[in-house]
Amino acid sequence: SLDEAVAALQNAQVEQFLKDLDVAENDLQKLADMAKTLAQLQQQAEKIGKDLAEQLKNGQAEAAIESLQKMMEQLKQAKLTPEQLAKLAEDIKNAVKPGEKYGQVGEHLDQALQALKSGKAGECQGGLAAAKK
Repeated sequence: SLDEAVAALQNAQVEQFLKDLDVAENDLQKLADMAKTLAQLQQQAEKIGKDLAEQLKNGQAEAAIESLQKMMEQLKQAKLTPEQLAKLAEDIKNAVKPGEKYGQVGEHLDQALQALKSGKAGECQGGLAAAKK
């Protein structure tokens, strides 16, 4: 559009030149708006909670669902080390309180935690799946 505006000016078509400049200005404004939106999205992405508890505190439902899914996948692996189980239990424990503001999520997480502590990985998975809903 800017090239068309210059060509119109060279041909002494001032009116067409002004129209093409308006089009170019609109294109630049749209580009600036898109850049601003992209910057905001990048900022939000940087603020995603590092664990399930933070994600629930920050209201990041999609990230929390992904975290729950990862936890469920970990439980499907039959050979988790005691350290991995302890880390998983700690993550779930920390998420119970923030999960309470989402209906029964906190309750489901607590049930999953109790099942994990009792060595019932299948029940824990069920609690995490219920929390995910």
